[in-house]
Amino acid sequence: MSDLIAIGFFFFLILFFSKDFLTSIMGAFSIYLWIGIFELKDYPILNKILIISLVTYNVIFIAGLLSLYLNDPIFLNTSFAFSFWIILILGFVLFGRKYIVVWRFMSPEYLTLFLYVIAWLGVIFINQYTPLTFVGNPIQRIGSKDFTFLDFFMNIYFILIIINWIIYFISGFILDKLLGIKRVKDEELLKLVDRIKNDIGIKGKVKVGFGNYPILNAMAYGSLIDKRIAIIAENLNEIPEDELKGILAHELAHTKGKHTLILTLITSVDLIVRMFLGIPATFYDYTFGDPQIPMIVFIFLNLGIYLILFIFVRILEGKADLKAKKAGYAKE
Repeated sequence: MSDLIAIGFFFFLILFFSKDFLTSIMGAFSIYLWIGIFELKDYPILNKILIISLVTYNVIFIAGLLSLYLNDPIFLNTSFAFSFWIILILGFVLFGRKYIVVWRFMSPEYLTLFLYVIAWLGVIFINQYTPLTFVGNPIQRIGSKDFTFLDFFMNIYFILIIINWIIYFISGFILDKLLGIKRVKDEELLKLVDRIKNDIGIKGKVKVGFGNYPILNAMAYGSLIDKRIAIIAENLNEIPEDELKGILAHELAHTKGKHTLILTLITSVDLIVRMFLGIPATFYDYTFGDPQIPMIVFIFLNLGIYLILFIFVRILEGKADLKAKKAGYAKE
Protein backbone atom coordinates (compact mmCIF):
# COMPACT_ATOMS: atom_id res chain seq x y z
CA MET A 1 0.00 0.00 0.00
CA SER A 2 2.85 2.36 0.85
CA ASP A 3 4.32 1.73 -2.62
CA LEU A 4 1.10 2.87 -4.30
CA ILE A 5 0.99 5.96 -2.10
CA ALA A 6 4.58 6.81 -3.07
CA ILE A 7 3.88 6.35 -6.79
CA GLY A 8 0.69 8.40 -6.46
CA PHE A 9 2.55 11.20 -4.67
CA PHE A 10 5.25 11.41 -7.35
CA PHE A 11 2.60 11.24 -10.07
CA PHE A 12 0.57 14.18 -8.78
CA LEU A 13 3.71 16.16 -8.00
CA ILE A 14 4.97 15.84 -11.59
CA LEU A 15 1.45 16.34 -12.99
CA PHE A 16 1.19 19.64 -11.10
CA PHE A 17 4.19 21.00 -13.01
CA SER A 18 3.96 19.15 -16.35
CA LYS A 19 0.17 19.01 -16.85
CA ASP A 20 0.81 15.87 -18.93
CA PHE A 21 -0.67 12.55 -17.80
CA LEU A 22 1.74 10.22 -19.65
CA THR A 23 4.86 12.16 -18.63
CA SER A 24 3.66 12.09 -15.01
CA ILE A 25 3.14 8.31 -15.06
CA MET A 26 6.60 7.71 -16.54
CA GLY A 27 8.19 10.13 -14.06
CA ALA A 28 6.48 8.56 -11.05
CA PHE A 29 7.61 5.06 -11.98
CA SER A 30 11.11 6.33 -12.83
CA ILE A 31 11.57 7.75 -9.34
CA TYR A 32 10.05 4.69 -7.71
CA LEU A 33 12.28 2.29 -9.67
CA TRP A 34 15.41 4.04 -8.41
CA ILE A 35 14.37 2.94 -4.93
CA GLY A 36 13.58 -0.60 -6.13
CA ILE A 37 17.01 -1.03 -7.71
CA PHE A 38 18.78 -0.33 -4.43
CA GLU A 39 16.41 -2.56 -2.46
CA LEU A 40 16.95 -5.52 -4.82
CA LYS A 41 20.66 -5.07 -5.46
CA ASP A 42 21.36 -8.53 -3.98
CA TYR A 43 19.12 -10.19 -6.60
CA PRO A 44 21.04 -9.87 -9.90
CA ILE A 45 18.31 -11.01 -12.31
CA LEU A 46 15.55 -8.92 -10.73
CA ASN A 47 17.95 -6.00 -10.48
CA LYS A 48 18.75 -6.17 -14.20
CA ILE A 49 15.05 -6.34 -15.08
CA LEU A 50 14.47 -3.24 -12.94
CA ILE A 51 17.37 -1.46 -14.66
CA ILE A 52 15.78 -2.17 -18.06
CA SER A 53 12.49 -0.76 -16.78
CA LEU A 54 14.21 2.22 -15.16
CA VAL A 55 16.12 3.23 -18.29
CA THR A 56 13.02 2.81 -20.47
CA TYR A 57 10.84 4.88 -18.14
CA ASN A 58 13.52 7.55 -17.81
CA VAL A 59 13.97 7.87 -21.57
CA ILE A 60 10.22 8.43 -21.96
CA PHE A 61 10.12 10.77 -18.95
CA ILE A 62 13.00 12.92 -20.21
CA ALA A 63 11.46 12.96 -23.69
CA GLY A 64 8.21 14.10 -22.06
CA LEU A 65 9.98 16.97 -20.31
CA LEU A 66 11.65 17.91 -23.60
CA SER A 67 8.25 17.88 -25.34
CA LEU A 68 6.88 20.06 -22.56
CA TYR A 69 9.74 22.55 -22.85
CA LEU A 70 9.59 22.73 -26.67
CA ASN A 71 5.79 22.45 -26.78
CA ASP A 72 6.07 19.58 -29.28
CA PRO A 73 4.69 16.10 -28.38
CA ILE A 74 6.83 14.35 -31.04
CA PHE A 75 9.64 13.57 -28.56
CA LEU A 76 7.35 11.97 -25.98
CA ASN A 77 5.32 10.11 -28.60
CA THR A 78 8.39 8.78 -30.43
CA SER A 79 10.15 7.63 -27.26
CA PHE A 80 7.05 5.72 -26.17
CA ALA A 81 6.50 4.21 -29.63
CA PHE A 82 10.08 2.91 -29.77
CA SER A 83 10.30 1.88 -26.10
CA PHE A 84 9.92 -1.79 -27.12
CA TRP A 85 13.21 -1.53 -29.01
CA ILE A 86 14.90 0.07 -26.00
CA ILE A 87 13.84 -2.93 -23.90
CA LEU A 88 15.21 -5.33 -26.54
CA ILE A 89 18.61 -3.60 -26.76
CA LEU A 90 19.00 -3.35 -22.98
CA GLY A 91 18.05 -7.03 -22.62
CA PHE A 92 20.98 -8.07 -24.80
CA VAL A 93 23.32 -5.57 -23.11
CA LEU A 94 22.55 -6.80 -19.58
CA PHE A 95 21.85 -10.51 -20.15
CA GLY A 96 24.05 -11.22 -23.16
CA ARG A 97 23.49 -14.50 -25.02
CA LYS A 98 21.04 -15.71 -22.35
CA TYR A 99 18.57 -13.17 -23.68
CA ILE A 100 18.44 -14.99 -27.01
CA VAL A 101 15.88 -17.42 -25.54
CA VAL A 102 13.61 -14.51 -24.58
CA TRP A 103 14.28 -12.78 -27.90
CA ARG A 104 13.34 -15.84 -29.93
CA PHE A 105 9.93 -16.08 -28.30
CA MET A 106 9.37 -12.34 -28.78
CA SER A 107 10.85 -12.25 -32.29
CA PRO A 108 7.53 -12.69 -34.18
CA GLU A 109 6.14 -9.60 -32.43
CA TYR A 110 9.33 -7.64 -33.11
CA LEU A 111 9.26 -8.75 -36.74
CA THR A 112 5.73 -7.34 -37.05
CA LEU A 113 6.76 -4.08 -35.37
CA PHE A 114 9.79 -3.84 -37.66
CA LEU A 115 7.62 -4.31 -40.74
CA TYR A 116 5.23 -1.65 -39.45
CA VAL A 117 8.14 0.81 -39.17
CA ILE A 118 9.30 -0.12 -42.69
CA ALA A 119 5.75 0.40 -43.95
CA TRP A 120 5.64 3.91 -42.51
CA LEU A 121 9.08 4.75 -43.89
CA GLY A 122 7.93 3.47 -47.28
CA VAL A 123 4.84 5.69 -47.16
CA ILE A 124 6.96 8.74 -46.31
CA PHE A 125 9.44 7.95 -49.09
CA ILE A 126 6.68 7.48 -51.68
CA ASN A 127 4.93 10.69 -50.63
CA GLN A 128 8.12 12.74 -50.85
CA TYR A 129 9.86 11.26 -53.87
CA THR A 130 7.11 9.92 -56.16
CA PRO A 131 3.93 11.35 -57.74
CA LEU A 132 1.85 8.97 -55.58
CA THR A 133 0.26 10.14 -52.34
CA PHE A 134 -0.60 7.95 -49.36
CA VAL A 135 -3.01 9.41 -46.81
CA GLY A 136 -3.09 8.85 -43.07
CA ASN A 137 -6.81 8.13 -42.74
CA PRO A 138 -9.07 8.16 -45.83
CA ILE A 139 -12.24 8.53 -43.74
CA GLN A 140 -11.14 12.01 -42.66
CA ARG A 141 -10.92 13.05 -46.34
CA ILE A 142 -14.47 12.01 -47.28
CA GLY A 143 -16.38 15.09 -48.44
CA SER A 144 -13.28 17.03 -49.44
CA LYS A 145 -12.54 17.85 -53.07
CA ASP A 146 -9.29 15.86 -52.87
CA PHE A 147 -10.99 12.60 -51.87
CA THR A 148 -10.85 9.69 -54.32
CA PHE A 149 -11.83 6.03 -54.09
CA LEU A 150 -8.13 5.12 -54.27
CA ASP A 151 -7.68 6.70 -50.84
CA PHE A 152 -9.21 3.54 -49.36
CA PHE A 153 -6.17 1.64 -50.65
CA MET A 154 -3.48 4.33 -50.57
CA ASN A 155 -3.26 4.54 -46.78
CA ILE A 156 -1.30 3.06 -43.89
CA TYR A 157 -4.21 0.89 -42.67
CA PHE A 158 -4.48 -0.96 -45.98
CA ILE A 159 -0.71 -1.43 -46.12
CA LEU A 160 -0.66 -2.92 -42.60
CA ILE A 161 -3.51 -5.27 -43.54
CA ILE A 162 -1.45 -6.46 -46.53
CA ILE A 163 1.60 -6.92 -44.26
CA ASN A 164 -0.43 -9.03 -41.82
CA TRP A 165 -1.61 -11.31 -44.64
CA ILE A 166 1.92 -11.64 -46.00
CA ILE A 167 3.08 -12.62 -42.50
CA TYR A 168 0.23 -15.15 -42.32
CA PHE A 169 1.20 -16.89 -45.56
CA ILE A 170 4.94 -17.04 -44.77
CA SER A 171 4.59 -17.52 -41.01
CA GLY A 172 5.48 -21.22 -41.11
CA PHE A 173 8.88 -20.66 -42.67
CA ILE A 174 9.56 -17.45 -40.71
CA LEU A 175 8.71 -18.89 -37.28
CA ASP A 176 10.83 -21.97 -37.92
CA LYS A 177 13.81 -19.71 -38.64
CA LEU A 178 13.18 -17.25 -35.80
CA LEU A 179 12.53 -19.89 -33.14
CA GLY A 180 15.05 -22.44 -34.40
CA ILE A 181 12.40 -25.12 -34.93
CA LYS A 182 13.63 -28.29 -36.62
CA ARG A 183 11.57 -30.90 -38.44
CA VAL A 184 10.82 -34.00 -36.34
CA LYS A 185 12.21 -37.22 -37.82
CA ASP A 186 11.15 -39.62 -35.05
CA GLU A 187 8.90 -42.15 -36.82
CA GLU A 188 6.99 -43.09 -33.65
CA LEU A 189 6.13 -39.46 -32.93
CA LEU A 190 5.09 -38.84 -36.52
CA LYS A 191 2.82 -41.90 -36.43
CA LEU A 192 1.29 -40.61 -33.19
CA VAL A 193 0.65 -37.22 -34.80
CA ASP A 194 -0.98 -38.90 -37.83
CA ARG A 195 -3.26 -40.95 -35.59
CA ILE A 196 -4.35 -37.92 -33.55
CA LYS A 197 -4.70 -35.87 -36.73
CA ASN A 198 -7.11 -38.44 -38.16
CA ASP A 199 -9.08 -38.54 -34.89
CA ILE A 200 -9.37 -34.74 -34.96
CA GLY A 201 -10.53 -34.88 -38.59
CA ILE A 202 -7.68 -33.14 -40.39
CA LYS A 203 -7.03 -33.97 -44.01
CA GLY A 204 -3.72 -33.27 -45.67
CA LYS A 205 -0.21 -32.96 -44.32
CA VAL A 206 0.72 -31.26 -41.07
CA LYS A 207 4.43 -30.56 -40.58
CA VAL A 208 5.74 -31.39 -37.11
CA GLY A 209 8.62 -29.46 -35.56
CA PHE A 210 10.60 -29.37 -32.33
CA GLY A 211 12.11 -26.40 -30.52
CA ASN A 212 14.75 -27.11 -27.88
CA TYR A 213 14.00 -24.80 -24.92
CA PRO A 214 13.97 -25.30 -21.12
CA ILE A 215 10.15 -25.02 -20.99
CA LEU A 216 7.22 -27.17 -22.09
CA ASN A 217 4.95 -25.55 -24.66
CA ALA A 218 3.52 -26.10 -28.13
CA MET A 219 1.97 -24.09 -30.93
CA ALA A 220 -0.02 -24.39 -34.12
CA TYR A 221 1.05 -22.03 -36.87
CA GLY A 222 1.33 -21.60 -40.61
CA SER A 223 -1.30 -20.90 -43.24
CA LEU A 224 -4.06 -23.08 -44.68
CA ILE A 225 -1.63 -24.33 -47.33
CA ASP A 226 1.26 -24.80 -44.88
CA LYS A 227 -0.11 -26.34 -41.68
CA ARG A 228 2.45 -26.78 -38.91
CA ILE A 229 2.65 -27.62 -35.24
CA ALA A 230 5.70 -27.47 -32.99
CA ILE A 231 6.52 -28.93 -29.61
CA ILE A 232 8.69 -26.78 -27.36
CA ALA A 233 10.60 -28.76 -24.72
CA GLU A 234 14.03 -29.56 -23.37
CA ASN A 235 13.72 -33.23 -24.24
CA LEU A 236 10.89 -34.87 -26.19
CA ASN A 237 11.55 -38.23 -24.57
CA GLU A 238 10.89 -36.83 -21.08
CA ILE A 239 7.30 -35.81 -21.86
CA PRO A 240 4.79 -38.39 -20.49
CA GLU A 241 2.88 -40.04 -23.33
CA ASP A 242 -0.60 -39.03 -22.10
CA GLU A 243 0.51 -35.42 -21.70
CA LEU A 244 2.13 -35.45 -25.14
CA LYS A 245 -1.09 -36.76 -26.70
CA GLY A 246 -3.08 -34.00 -25.01
CA ILE A 247 -0.65 -31.33 -26.20
CA LEU A 248 -0.67 -32.62 -29.77
CA ALA A 249 -4.47 -32.93 -29.83
CA HIS A 250 -4.88 -29.36 -28.57
CA GLU A 251 -2.58 -27.89 -31.23
CA LEU A 252 -4.08 -30.02 -33.99
CA ALA A 253 -7.52 -28.80 -32.87
CA HIS A 254 -6.26 -25.25 -33.49
CA THR A 255 -5.20 -26.38 -36.96
CA LYS A 256 -8.56 -28.04 -37.62
CA GLY A 257 -10.38 -24.89 -36.50
CA LYS A 258 -8.27 -22.66 -38.80
CA HIS A 259 -7.52 -20.49 -35.79
CA THR A 260 -4.44 -18.83 -37.27
CA LEU A 261 -6.61 -17.73 -40.20
CA ILE A 262 -9.29 -16.46 -37.82
CA LEU A 263 -6.73 -14.43 -35.85
CA THR A 264 -5.44 -12.87 -39.06
CA LEU A 265 -9.00 -11.98 -40.05
CA ILE A 266 -9.59 -10.45 -36.61
CA THR A 267 -6.42 -8.35 -36.99
CA SER A 268 -7.62 -7.13 -40.39
CA VAL A 269 -11.06 -6.26 -39.01
CA ASP A 270 -9.38 -4.43 -36.12
CA LEU A 271 -7.45 -2.25 -38.57
CA ILE A 272 -10.57 -1.56 -40.65
CA VAL A 273 -12.53 -0.55 -37.53
CA ARG A 274 -9.66 1.68 -36.43
CA MET A 275 -9.70 3.38 -39.84
CA PHE A 276 -13.45 4.09 -39.77
CA LEU A 277 -13.36 5.31 -36.15
CA GLY A 278 -10.29 7.47 -36.70
CA ILE A 279 -8.15 5.46 -34.26
CA PRO A 280 -4.42 5.33 -35.14
CA ALA A 281 -3.25 1.98 -36.51
CA THR A 282 -0.06 1.78 -34.40
CA PHE A 283 2.04 3.77 -31.95
CA TYR A 284 4.30 4.64 -34.88
CA ASP A 285 1.53 6.83 -36.28
CA TYR A 286 2.56 9.36 -33.62
CA THR A 287 6.09 9.52 -35.03
CA PHE A 288 5.40 9.38 -38.75
CA GLY A 289 1.78 10.52 -39.01
CA ASP A 290 -0.50 13.16 -37.52
CA PRO A 291 -3.17 11.46 -35.36
CA GLN A 292 -5.95 13.60 -33.89
CA ILE A 293 -6.23 11.50 -30.73
CA PRO A 294 -3.73 12.25 -27.89
CA MET A 295 -1.35 9.35 -27.25
CA ILE A 296 -2.52 8.79 -23.67
CA VAL A 297 -6.09 8.33 -24.98
CA PHE A 298 -4.77 5.97 -27.66
CA ILE A 299 -2.96 3.91 -25.00
CA PHE A 300 -6.18 3.35 -23.05
CA LEU A 301 -8.13 2.65 -26.26
CA ASN A 302 -5.49 0.08 -27.19
CA LEU A 303 -5.79 -1.60 -23.80
CA GLY A 304 -9.53 -1.94 -24.36
CA ILE A 305 -9.02 -3.30 -27.88
CA TYR A 306 -6.37 -5.78 -26.69
CA LEU A 307 -8.74 -6.94 -23.95
CA ILE A 308 -11.38 -7.71 -26.59
CA LEU A 309 -8.79 -9.51 -28.74
CA PHE A 310 -7.63 -11.47 -25.67
CA ILE A 311 -11.22 -12.63 -25.12
CA PHE A 312 -11.32 -13.90 -28.71
CA VAL A 313 -8.03 -15.76 -28.15
CA ARG A 314 -9.38 -17.39 -24.97
CA ILE A 315 -12.52 -18.45 -26.88
CA LEU A 316 -10.33 -20.14 -29.51
CA GLU A 317 -8.32 -21.84 -26.76
CA GLY A 318 -11.54 -23.14 -25.23
CA LYS A 319 -12.73 -24.43 -28.60
CA ALA A 320 -9.41 -26.24 -29.12
CA ASP A 321 -9.67 -27.88 -25.68
CA LEU A 322 -13.25 -28.95 -26.39
CA LYS A 323 -12.35 -30.35 -29.82
CA ALA A 324 -9.45 -32.33 -28.37
CA LYS A 325 -11.67 -33.67 -25.58
CA LYS A 326 -14.38 -34.76 -28.02
CA ALA A 327 -11.72 -36.61 -30.02
CA GLY A 328 -10.80 -38.55 -26.88
CA TYR A 329 -7.79 -36.56 -25.75
CA ALA A 330 -7.76 -34.49 -22.58
CA LYS A 331 -4.89 -32.04 -22.24
CA GLU A 332 -3.36 -32.58 -18.83
